[in-house]
Amino acid sequence: LWQLTGVGYTFAEGGEVRVRGGRIVGPSLSLKLQEDSSIGISITGNCGGVHVHGTDVIALGTGLLAANYSGKGSNRELFFTQATFDSNIIGVHIKDNSYVSVAGLWAASSMMHQILIEGSQAQFVAAGGTIFNGGVYYAMANHTLPPNCCNGITALGGSVTLTGLEVT
Repeated sequence: LWQLTGVGYTFAEGGEVRVRGGRIVGPSLSLKLQEDSSIGISITGNCGGVHVHGTDVIALGTGLLAANYSGKGSNRELFFTQATFDSNIIGVHIKDNSYVSVAGLWAASSMMHQILIEGSQAQFVAAGGTIFNGGVYYAMANHTLPPNCCNGITALGGSVTLTGLEVT
């Protein structure tokens, strides 16, 4: 998907879901922090066994959003392997109580958060990968950074376990 301004893929109330390969790319990297409601992959609730493998999600408002918007329950478990979330405003946003397993993640150059976790019972487990370069494009364009900007991992709830992951 190229020049995406809305939502690329939405999954709700399903069993196993797999996104393999390809690119989901927004229209451009915004140099201003503004409302950008574009979402590469939206997982709205009551999904289980969601796998994102070898997929590039680039230059969107939110690369991946996992939230219980359907009111039917948590998304249970999400698995990201060799996935790239690059140059978004928020790379990965977890807003429910999912178990998230990450291996070989590349989360870089997003303006606000590379990873934002808000679920009170969310479990984020990462083994290997890189999270870096937060806010670099915004800083280059504006020379100042707003508050709560440029974070690698922001956990407002739940738990985070990192093994062999470089965060810079």
